[in-house]
Parts: sequence; structure tokens; C-alpha cells
Amino acid sequence: MPFFRVVLTEHTKAAKHGYKEVLGFYNPLSKEFKIKDVEKVKKYLGQ
Repeated sequence: MPFFRVVLTEHTKAAKHGYKEVLGFYNPLSKEFKIKDVEKVKKYLGQ
């Protein structure tokens, strides 16, 4: 079953080579999108 991790990374690095944190997951088969900590994501986005 395929799924993708939503990760935080520096813009100068590839996501698979040194991401800072896993923020959530996405399953394209079921269309499920899950963020582990919404407040943390808002902090990173500056909101």
C-alpha cells in the first residue's frame, strides 16, 4: 500500500536527504491526509 510522508525540510535539501521532521501522512488510495500536530505546522508557516 503506497503512502507518502509530509515532511519539513530546508529548501536547499532534497526531502529524502535530511528532513527535519515528519509532519503527517498522505494515502493516495483512500485520499486520507493526516497532520500529526496542526499547531506545529501553523508555527512553521508563520501563521
